[in-house]
Amino acid sequence: MPRGRRSPPRAVPTEGLFGDQTQPSGGRRVGPAEVTIRPTGMQYTWEGQAVIQAFNDVLTRGFEQLAEFAQDYWNNEEWTPDRHPYMTRAERDAGFFIVGSTPGGSPAVRGSAGASSFVELQIGSEVPHAIFEEYGTSIRPGHFPIRNTLDRVAYRFSDVIRAAAREEGLV
Repeated sequence: MPRGRRSPPRAVPTEGLFGDQTQPSGGRRVGPAEVTIRPTGMQYTWEGQAVIQAFNDVLTRGFEQLAEFAQDYWNNEEWTPDRHPYMTRAERDAGFFIVGSTPGGSPAVRGSAGASSFVELQIGSEVPHAIFEEYGTSIRPGHFPIRNTLDRVAYRFSDVIRAAAREEGLV
């Protein structure tokens, strides 16, 4: 017998639980679900795809705000002469901040029916020598502008996503 249970479970009758009611009562919407009283009990229908789409919308809105924050940090705080003494304006202006979605995800999710897209934020630089600025060379250490920007964005991630979920009415 499972811990905490005093008696074995009883069999629940499948018919006649609520009299001779044959039609289900009108369903009541509860967010992305519908609750319906049936003759044999209660039916709870969950609309999983609607929930996933709502979260993707929240993530898209949040990532767009994060991209704006990252671009502001990149232009006004990261690429200063104090932090990058050899910088050129072209390096600062070549930063990119792209919010997009990709189909699939992990292999387990890709194989599931109805898998939706995943929202992503890409941050980087289009200059050919960005890798040398990030990781350094044999004569000069790296300055990590992309990593610093990502760290700054990650610090604000949960606050921005939480605010976007509140705006969407999910929290």
